[in-house]
Amino acid sequence: IPLSARSTAVVGAGFRNTTLNSSYVSAHNSLWSAFAEHQWRPAPRWALWTSARLDAKPNTQPAFSPRFSLIFTPVPAQTLRLSAGAAYRNPTILDSYLSFSDTLQIGELVVAVVNTGNPDLKPERIKSFELAYQLERGRCKALVAGFGYRLEQLILASTAASGTDLNHLALQLSYLNRGALDAWGGEAGVEFPLHRHTTGFANYSYQDLSGGTDPQAAGQGTPHHKASGGLRFRSGGLSASAVG
Repeated sequence: IPLSARSTAVVGAGFRNTTLNSSYVSAHNSLWSAFAEHQWRPAPRWALWTSARLDAKPNTQPAFSPRFSLIFTPVPAQTLRLSAGAAYRNPTILDSYLSFSDTLQIGELVVAVVNTGNPDLKPERIKSFELAYQLERGRCKALVAGFGYRLEQLILASTAASGTDLNHLALQLSYLNRGALDAWGGEAGVEFPLHRHTTGFANYSYQDLSGGTDPQAAGQGTPHHKASGGLRFRSGGLSASAVG
C-alpha cells in the first residue's frame, strides 16, 4: 500500500488449522495471525522498517512480536544497520499432547516409560538486537556485526524416576518451561572474486552463552568460536558450493 512518495505499508492476516491423530498423540490446534509492515524513508540516506505480528490460539494469551530496523547509507557502497525485536515460539503439538508408554526389559530390570505432553506450556520468547556494517566494492563484500539476545520460558525436557524395588523402575518424561538463556557475540565475513564464475568466502563468529537454571539451557558444550570458508561457483542456471 503506497502511503506517500517515501512510505509504503503491507498488511495481512492468516489462519492455520492443524489436526493430528495417531497412536501417540491426538490433538487439534488452530492459530490466528495478523501482521503489518511499514517502510519509511525520511531522508535519502535513511530508511526505517517497522513490523509487528499478533498471533492468537485457544487457551493461550495472544503473542505480540514487534521488530524494527534503522538503516543508514552514508555512500552507496556502505550500509550501517541497527535492528531490534521480539519474537516467540509456540509449543509443538508433541510438546503439549504427546501420550506414549512402553515397558523395557534390560536383563532383570523392568523399566516402565511414560512420556506425556504438557498442555499448560507457555511459548518460548526471545528479545534480540543487532548492529551491522557492510561494505561493497564491486564483487568484494565485507560484513562486521555484533548481536545479543535473551531467550525466556525455555521448553525443556524433564525426567522423574521412581522404583518399588531393585528390579522395577518407572520413568516419567514430560516438558516444562524452565530457565532463560542470554547470549552475545559478533561475526565477520568477507566475499571476494576468484574467477568470472567463482567467488571465495570466509566467516568467523564468536558467541557466549549463559543460562542460570539448567545445563540444557546454558548450552554447555557449544563452541564459542566458529570459522568457515569455501568456494561458490555459478554459471547460467548451474550453481555449486564447497564449504569447510
